Amino acid sequence: MTLPNSLTYSQFLELAERTPSLEGLWIYRLEHTILSNGVDYPRFDIYTNEYLFLTLEDAERLMRESLVNREATYRFVITQLPVGRDIGDETGASWTYGPNGVLIDFRSTITGGDTIRSCFFGRPRARILFRKGDIVEVVGRDSVRLAVVADDGPTVDRFWKRYERSKEGMGYLADAGDDCYYVLDGPGECYHDHADALSLMKPCRSVPEEIAGVLKSFIK
Repeated sequence: MTLPNSLTYSQFLELAERTPSLEGLWIYRLEHTILSNGVDYPRFDIYTNEYLFLTLEDAERLMRESLVNREATYRFVITQLPVGRDIGDETGASWTYGPNGVLIDFRSTITGGDTIRSCFFGRPRARILFRKGDIVEVVGRDSVRLAVVADDGPTVDRFWKRYERSKEGMGYLADAGDDCYYVLDGPGECYHDHADALSLMKPCRSVPEEIAGVLKSFIK
């Protein structure tokens, strides 16, 4: 999307601070992620059950009344899915919750489309949940692995600079895919990943010092 070149930093920050919109026609998919065989670092297996609802309120109600605090529960994710459109082309906002049903994080930027709602403007300081050197869990489809955050998160200032540069180029191209952290789970570039911000979790168990030390050494 082509943004106007006249945005002030305050206006840019307001866009970054948007909360998810419930406007429009959406189905709400609740993902209940469950530990397969407990937690065994540096990697452990998970599986996911899915439920569909007509409202966010209904999804949260089932989560908090029926699913929270079960022994093997790892986390929950709710995602807006479009009605009558290809899910591969567009999804709406997303929310992540801990095993107790408490909100951890969210994304207001939609995927797909060509509107201001599909632009990513960075994360305000209060929503940068991880810093360089933090040990994190990276959630995949069937497993969770440990990694170390190797760079500062997607700050508003970083994307403001990108916006300023875009005025002389092809326009502002940052989207939901840019809401990510640079992480390492091994030594060297071949082990790096730009992990989706909503895929990162704080360790759910105490990480052994030996494993933490090895992970942090990858940054050096």
